[in-house]
Amino acid sequence: MPNIFTYDLPLIQNGDTIILKAFANCYSTFSVKLINKSTGETVGDTLVKNSTVEIYKELPTLYFTYEQNDLLTLVVTSEIERNITAQVHAGALFSKNGIAGSTYTICIEDETDNDFNDIFITLGTWKGGR
Repeated sequence: MPNIFTYDLPLIQNGDTIILKAFANCYSTFSVKLINKSTGETVGDTLVKNSTVEIYKELPTLYFTYEQNDLLTLVVTSEIERNITAQVHAGALFSKNGIAGSTYTICIEDETDNDFNDIFITLGTWKGGR
């Protein structure tokens, strides 16, 4: 049975450019996606690590402009049998005109050693499109 970690991204708004990157330091398979919390639909592509042979894996970069008005949620699904836990660091980027963007760093633990280095996700946004 898969384990799922979710995290709401309230700083992301319609028209923001999003860049999402994920790295693996684990044998387990997992996926990372953004969903529209209201509809449950996936927004953009899903990043997937589907090999249990490779430990170190950089997943493709997801880069797009968010064109919806609903709250985005980050969803990480791991096929490991133990519960996954995460440390999240979130922040806003400020300019003289207010919030210019946001940053999120998510470090996920999928084992029992609590070093939070198994899945690393970084997400950045900025206002005004590309």
